[in-house]
Amino acid sequence: MRKLTINFCYETLPNEVAELKNLEWLSYYGGGRPGNLVQTFTVLAQLSKLKYLDMSGRGIRELPAEIGQLKSLEYLNLYSNSLVNVPSELASLENLQHLLLGYDRPLNNQVAQGEFPEVVLQLRKLRTLKIDSWFGSLSSRIGELQSLEKLSVTSKYLKTIPEEIGNLRKLEVLVLNNCNIESIPKELNLLRNLKRLSLTFSSSFSGNLTEFLRTTQLTQLERLDIGGMALNQQSNLTFLNRFPKLHWLDLKHNNLSRLPEEIQGLRSLIALDISQNNITSIPAWFWKLKNLKKIYLHANKIAKHERDKVGRFIKNNSKGHEEKLAKFFLENSF
Repeated sequence: MRKLTINFCYETLPNEVAELKNLEWLSYYGGGRPGNLVQTFTVLAQLSKLKYLDMSGRGIRELPAEIGQLKSLEYLNLYSNSLVNVPSELASLENLQHLLLGYDRPLNNQVAQGEFPEVVLQLRKLRTLKIDSWFGSLSSRIGELQSLEKLSVTSKYLKTIPEEIGNLRKLEVLVLNNCNIESIPKELNLLRNLKRLSLTFSSSFSGNLTEFLRTTQLTQLERLDIGGMALNQQSNLTFLNRFPKLHWLDLKHNNLSRLPEEIQGLRSLIALDISQNNITSIPAWFWKLKNLKKIYLHANKIAKHERDKVGRFIKNNSKGHEEKLAKFFLENSF
């Protein structure tokens, strides 16, 4: 057996699992109760071929040192947990390429406790790093992760991005949602391979957003998420014309009263999220977006007959493209 799923089944991993010597893929998420983690990781350490491990949502607060014995691991998902720290033994996972971490909230909603887990910076083969945390700063050593292709950080205390982020020349996805970033360093323009930039609900940056996007050199972007940024009809959105390759545009949860006319120039657009605004009608130019195959309209003030017409339009555009669309949304699920 090479693949095993035992989600929600056991608090502690049974000793019998250690007998599956050819196991490469283990899904062991959910349940919210970590059980005896030392025993669990002692069992896992005997699986010398294990490459994929999902232990998200298990209520884990502290990882045992035994995690350092999983030498073959390439993918480790510890998201949606309650971690308070990461042991130094994590650095022993020299083959790790994808790491997802979920940290605990500070007690009584106080100022962020702890710092960016520096041990992560020793994992030089990392291609994906996703952290849901409460630290107040992103390490200036982040630029040392030269293999990084996807970086996602969620922390409402995060205010600054170090200029060293410009050293991540292979980075294709940068997600900084639900942060309090006040400005973005000019070095971000060095990320010429960046395809997705997400700043959703980072409202403290909203005052500088349009200026940054109007002058940025990241014109190769294929996805731009700027929902929850307090944009309104007075906001200058002409910067959208600078991103002709956009496939996905997220403008949800803003204060828009009409669909920005700049969108009509985005002829490659496949997905558009304008939900949770104050939009009242669909403009005539909208029907020229022949590549548009997915739209989120809910929580607006658009009449039902117009919403139904949009639905028929999208259905017609999507016909015969179902398989490609499934792949498209899977690729954008990070």
